[in-house]
Amino acid sequence: MVGLPNYLATKQDFENAFDSCKTITDMQALKRKFEGVKAQDKIKVLKESVLAKAAKSAEDGKEAELSADDFEEITAPVGVKDRFGISITEIDALIEKLNKKIAEVSK
Repeated sequence: MVGLPNYLATKQDFENAFDSCKTITDMQALKRKFEGVKAQDKIKVLKESVLAKAAKSAEDGKEAELSADDFEEITAPVGVKDRFGISITEIDALIEKLNKKIAEVSK
């Protein structure tokens, strides 16, 4: 493999990507990828109270106006562990190792 992978699909992909990064730029890019995967473990959904309001608006033929406060964050039904085979804790450990590598190379 040359450079960082475009996609991370398995735990082994995460570990291989970590092992392959040599430059600070690669390390920072990989850290952003890891953070992005971690963010996929949570999703935003409409609050129950807003669902009723939105349904009422739909019945009246109106479009419900929503704000950021109308959503709540929940754990995704199919989380990172189920999709990638790697837990958030394991990703955090890799990010911590990346932070140490970045600090060492930056000296």
